[in-house]
Order: sequence, then C-alpha cells, then structure tokens
Amino acid sequence: MHVAKKWFQWCALLVVVLGFVAVNPAEAALPKSMWGTAPKVAVLPVVNVANDDPAVTQIVLEKTVEAFRYPEFEMISDDVLLPVLTKLNYYEAAKNGPDKQLLEEIRKQSGVDMVVMFFVEEITQNTILGEEAVEESRVKARAMGVYSWKQPVSLSADREERADYAVVGDKGAINLFKRTINKFVGELKKI
Repeated sequence: MHVAKKWFQWCALLVVVLGFVAVNPAEAALPKSMWGTAPKVAVLPVVNVANDDPAVTQIVLEKTVEAFRYPEFEMISDDVLLPVLTKLNYYEAAKNGPDKQLLEEIRKQSGVDMVVMFFVEEITQNTILGEEAVEESRVKARAMGVYSWKQPVSLSADREERADYAVVGDKGAINLFKRTINKFVGELKKI
C-alpha cells in the first residue's frame, strides 16, 4: 500500500512538471522570467496629428528606449519593422489612432511578442496674463500595446494643467507631455 501511494505521488508530480514543460514557448511568449528570453518589442513610429514638433517624437523615443531596454526586453530594429509598416500602409491606417487589428497584424508579420503605439492628438499651451502670468497646458494622447501573452492594453489621457509661468516658462505643455508618456510607458510595460 505504501509503495502505491509513493508511486501515485510521483505520477502526480510528473504530471504537474510536464504541464509546465509542455507549453509551447512560441505560443505563450511569456516574459523572460518564464522562458529565459526577453520578449521582442516593436515600438511603432509616433503618430502626431497635434503638430510637427520633433520634440514630441524625441520624448516618446527616449522614454520607450529607456523603458524597453535589454535584457528585460529586446527591441527589434527598423530594418525588420519598416518593411512591415510600408506593406500595411501604417501611416495612413494609423492616422485615426491606435487600432487593435492593425497592431496585431504588425505583431504577427514582424514576429514580435509586443507592439507599442503612441498617438498624439493635441499639445497646446497658452499664457494668460493678469496679475500673475499663468501657463495653461493641455495634452490629449492615446497609446496601445498588443501582446502575444495577454489582452491588448488601451490607454488615453486628456490632461490639463495650470502653473505659474515664472516656474514653468514655455515648457509647461512639454513637461505635461513627458509625464503623460511616462505613465503610458509604465502601464504598457507591465507584464
């Protein structure tokens, strides 16, 4: 009886272990801690319909490169991503904002585990003169992440802020945008 009980315990343990091993890593595409490889990430070019300010694109690029860096993540190169974007007519298709089907197709065709897109609708800044000069800033943006191992994440922000012009100067909207992108990147990066 004792031998049968031990044999049954070993069989149960074997089933549990095989259950973990039998999962196909390519299908699961789980984070590094599970499979020993970093998830491959495609950070798409920023779609900025608010203005042509290169600072906007630079901020997003800096924050995403900082957040999705090796060894935790592996960002794919432009020579892999650009042909896929051209084939799918990315800039035209993305001009209305993040689209789950488009991002999923980019993920599949580029062979990555994760696709991240940022869409900037508005960045405005007004100085209101009165007894004290006040800077009014507004940022309206959206972001989306599509993953091979979990449901897509959609984020949006419509943020306004008023600050003393003497403190923020003409950087109020850019600073608000930086904080918005930091929040987006933090949410998209969660595994």
